[in-house]
Amino acid sequence: MGKNERKFNIADAKLMEHGEKVAAQLPKDLVDFSQFDSTIVESYPASIKEAIAEVTSQKSNTLIVGKISELTDKLHTIMGKCNSTYRTVMFFVRKVFPNNESIANQFGANKIAKVRTNQSLMIPFMDMLNQSVIKFKDQIIAAGCQESVLTGIPALQKELLDTNTAQEQFKDSKGYETEARVAALNNLYSKLVPLSQIAQIIYADSPARLGMYILPRPASSTPSNDDLLSE
Repeated sequence: MGKNERKFNIADAKLMEHGEKVAAQLPKDLVDFSQFDSTIVESYPASIKEAIAEVTSQKSNTLIVGKISELTDKLHTIMGKCNSTYRTVMFFVRKVFPNNESIANQFGANKIAKVRTNQSLMIPFMDMLNQSVIKFKDQIIAAGCQESVLTGIPALQKELLDTNTAQEQFKDSKGYETEARVAALNNLYSKLVPLSQIAQIIYADSPARLGMYILPRPASSTPSNDDLLSE
C-alpha cells in the first residue's frame, strides 16, 4: 500500500461522522464488546476520539489546493506589476536614449519576451533592471519618470521572490500534508473495523444496535452473503 493510499472506500466525512457516533455509543455497550474481545478496553472510545482529532488537525487537500491557488493569483498580480514597471522604465529609457539598443538591452529589452510570464526568470530580471536603474537613475528621473517607480523596484522584486518561494514550499508540503491526513484517516478506520466486525456477531439479532457500529458501505457496494465478517 502506498503512503497516500486509503485503506477504505468511504467518503472522509462519512468515516468521521461514523467515528463520532461510535465513540459516543461505545461506552454504553463496552461490556458486550470487552466480554467478546478483551482488547476492547475502557480507553477504546477515547482512542477513537483522539484519532478523529488527529484527522481534524490535518489540512484537507481542499485547503492545500486553495492556498496554492491563492498564492498563484498573488503571483499573477505581482508579475503584472513587474511587467508594468518594466514598460514604464523602458518608456523613459527610450526617451533618454532613443535608438540606442545597447543601453536598452542593459535594461533587459532583449530578454523581456522570455521572462514576462515566468516568475522564476522574472526574479533575477528585476534585480538586473534595478542595477541598470541605479546606473541611469538621474537621467531617467530628469526625463519625467516618477522616482517612486524606480525606488520601488527592489521591494517589488522581493515580494515576487517571497511569494514564489512560499508557493513552491506549499507545493512541496502538499505531498507531506496529504500523506499525514491519509495516515490519520487510516488509523481511525483501523479502530472502527474490529468494532464493526464484532457487532456483526454479538448484535446479529439486533439490527438497531448493529446499525450503530457497522461501517457505512460505499454507494457502489452491496452486501454479500459470502461476507461473514464484512467491514
